[in-house]
Amino acid sequence: MTDTSTIKHLWRWPVKGLGGQSLDSVNVEVGQLFPFDRAFALENGPSKFDPADPKHVAKLQFVCMVHQPSTGRLSATYDETSGQLTISTLDGRSMTIDPGEPSDLEVLAEELVEQWVRGPLRLRKADDLSLGHGFTDVPDRWVSIQNQASIAQLEQVAGASLDPRRLRANILIDGWDAFEEEELVGKRVQLGSAELDIVVPINRCRAIDVNPDTAARDQELVRALQGMRGKPSLGVYARVEKGGAIATGDRVQRL
Repeated sequence: MTDTSTIKHLWRWPVKGLGGQSLDSVNVEVGQLFPFDRAFALENGPSKFDPADPKHVAKLQFVCMVHQPSTGRLSATYDETSGQLTISTLDGRSMTIDPGEPSDLEVLAEELVEQWVRGPLRLRKADDLSLGHGFTDVPDRWVSIQNQASIAQLEQVAGASLDPRRLRANILIDGWDAFEEEELVGKRVQLGSAELDIVVPINRCRAIDVNPDTAARDQELVRALQGMRGKPSLGVYARVEKGGAIATGDRVQRL
């Protein structure tokens, strides 16, 4: 790791399966998810999710990019002050909704989602948003980190420029060597005033094959990763061990 490693980008994805929200800074808390990341999801027919007792539910119970790439036609931003979601589409439509009255979003989602729909799409909220539950792919409350150099190496194999948003990470790091993130598993890093333990590599599914600008599956990146590395991992999950503020441009230091 070089002394010049920095945070290049921050994102959260307020609604699982939809495009997300770029951030300049964020405060992370010990043992919690990236704030308001996957705080909502579109239930794909009746699921086993109980908002009174929020627990991890398999992603197939909800609209997700791997099975419904057309959800990439929708993006969501969340306003923490008003509690409102703003939904935009690739064809230029935009709406602001109260998550408690999501009928317009549900109608729009049913219009755009074309496959693997098991029943009515209903917007679900993880909980009161203070308990830390989220509709993430794994049950643990982890933050996802991606390495710009690893993406660049995958670009060489794929023969195409790859938008980092394909990886749906919370944090993008610039200045690490390619796949150095996996060498940091079991180690701690400081980002801004926060400290995170690197826990495990992220094994990728075909969701990363979907182009965020077109919502079309235009690559076979999982296959490319497997051929390049003998495994489909790209990026890492980390656990917040010391809360604090992180921002784009902040230094990343190994502790």
